[in-house]
Amino acid sequence: MKRFFFFTILILSLLFCLGCNREDVKIRPSGKTLDYEQDETMETVFFSLEILNIEIARNFQEHIPESKKTKFLALEVSITNLSDKELPLTYGDFPLSLVDFETDQDHFLPLEAFLDEQLPDTFLLKSEENLIGLLIYEVPKEADEFQLIYEEIYQDDFIGNTHIFLIR
Repeated sequence: MKRFFFFTILILSLLFCLGCNREDVKIRPSGKTLDYEQDETMETVFFSLEILNIEIARNFQEHIPESKKTKFLALEVSITNLSDKELPLTYGDFPLSLVDFETDQDHFLPLEAFLDEQLPDTFLLKSEENLIGLLIYEVPKEADEFQLIYEEIYQDDFIGNTHIFLIR
């Protein structure tokens, strides 16, 4: 009988605690796809990104792609850390795809830095810090519509929302 009473109290206590609201557990947004136009500012849970200028050219600042079937797409972006912690980012965080992509060959990463104006290959933004620089891609010559994609991935590999910037 004592065991029954003990287990009953234990189960009721556990059920009561399940209903408690813990302040240290934050509900993280996930599963949404948010679309942006060129004149809008992308706001993720980590940072904001604004496209300041777009330049598409076969010859960009005296550089020409090796393939005759490609051209450069240069995005001048402003990135601001919105969190209260340092934010590590890399050029690989900003993949680009064709709007109507069909294969993995229709996805592009920014080129590693070859100009001073480019964002570094990896960088660390302090809380509320802003950085302006170029993301430069080598894209098919005939393509004219692109999507800059950012997927929120937390340190514990939780996947948040997906943000898509339409670039024309």
